[in-house]
Amino acid sequence: MATETYALAPRATLAAAITSASTALTLAADKEWPTDPDTRFRVLIDSEVIVLVGALGLVYQVAVIDGILGRGAEGTTAAGHNRYAAAAVILTPAGLSGIIAAAIGDEENPNGQLFLIWRLLKELNAT
Repeated sequence: MATETYALAPRATLAAAITSASTALTLAADKEWPTDPDTRFRVLIDSEVIVLVGALGLVYQVAVIDGILGRGAEGTTAAGHNRYAAAAVILTPAGLSGIIAAAIGDEENPNGQLFLIWRLLKELNAT
């Protein structure tokens, strides 16, 4: 499962046009863009929010979250975009929720740092 992330990345542009059904896109981007394949992040291209996972080179895959493709995310509509369309990493309420959930953790995601501390304190108090 990919972990939500946010990066203060510079803007980028699409290196090639994409259709509303594209599941990958190539960016002309700075090295500051997220590349870890185990992370996901949100970008705004024109008026569409797209959830992406880390890149292989500069080719980013559209994330699949709970079986739903991350095109037209957060109430936007999947659309075609022209080559050189501007792309920017954005922080949205859903993205922030994912970051917080990953940090806190719970029984289903026991690797969150705060959950690990809580569980350790619970075990220490039980002894």
